Amino acid sequence: MSTLRNYGSRGFTLVEVMVAVVILAIGLLGMATLMMNSLQSSESAYSRSQATMLAYDIIDRMRANKVLDANSPYQNFRVTHASLSNDYVLANPAACPAANAGNANASGVTKAQYDLGQWCRQLQTNLPNVLPGTNISRNGAIYTVDLRWQEVYDSDGDGNQDVGTLVVEAEL
Repeated sequence: MSTLRNYGSRGFTLVEVMVAVVILAIGLLGMATLMMNSLQSSESAYSRSQATMLAYDIIDRMRANKVLDANSPYQNFRVTHASLSNDYVLANPAACPAANAGNANASGVTKAQYDLGQWCRQLQTNLPNVLPGTNISRNGAIYTVDLRWQEVYDSDGDGNQDVGTLVVEAEL
């Protein structure tokens, strides 16, 4: 003869399982939101680091293209050729010279055209959403590199994508 033993209720009821699933779903939605914010911040940081590298790259190119100023009794180095003082000025990304412009082995204006052409190609490759406000300007010995780009996301929820900006000034 077999005897039936009553061990009490084992397992979970359907209501307990449903409550656990709802709590898990709310937690996963929170994690998804956190991941989305993390992705936006990561993309923004990447764009900013690319812009920073590009700004310092063109400034380093300017420093490398210093030529002697024939009019200076002390032979001070200038960034630009003696006859042209705005070799590295760039009004907007549309005014970029061709990537093969100038001469890589020259100095002065031909080297500046080569540098700007190469830099613009890097700018379009590494920071593809460049806005028209991007420029390189000169005021005396101070060069200003102003980079503006369209971010991928809208962080403040106003319906417009964010605009990233970076301004670097260097006295050369």
